[in-house]
Amino acid sequence: MWAVIHRVVIGFSVGAVPGFAQDAPAQVPAEEDTERRSASYERLEAPVPSPEELKKGTEASRAKLEEQGVYLDLEGGFVAVRGATFHDRESLGYPIEYLIVTEYGRTHEAVFLIRARPQVLNNCLLAIGLEPGQGMRFEKIDPAPDSPAKPWVTHPASGPVVDLQVQWIDERGQSQAM
Repeated sequence: MWAVIHRVVIGFSVGAVPGFAQDAPAQVPAEEDTERRSASYERLEAPVPSPEELKKGTEASRAKLEEQGVYLDLEGGFVAVRGATFHDRESLGYPIEYLIVTEYGRTHEAVFLIRARPQVLNNCLLAIGLEPGQGMRFEKIDPAPDSPAKPWVTHPASGPVVDLQVQWIDERGQSQAM
């Protein structure tokens, strides 16, 4: 059972979508969990719009994004995703392994939960013009050094810079963002 602290919207790029956080995933009673997960599996099996389809901005592609809790602004170069956060002041000492996960991810180690399939979010980012980066990698030094130095070179992750914003509605009903 998840204890949702705040409903949030996670925005990639610049700007915020007013009111978008209000329809984030909510805490689900245990007896409704099986039905909710069955619907989630159907969402996982649904075809994902390609970046090219998303760029066309058809009603069908917008509907598919809405099902996933995603808003795409092609002109503004902005992607927003509905989600929830679990961590509050009482759980600040908990370890964080992931920033964002889906309901089938390691929710106990994450800050945010989203409904959207990762491929949907990735295709939206490609549709607004982001180019894929490359993760950190290690390259073996051949021949290995004679000294106690590491026998590899570390190449840091690379890729475009993305502005990440989070917007939520606080307990007083006020919109907050950071």
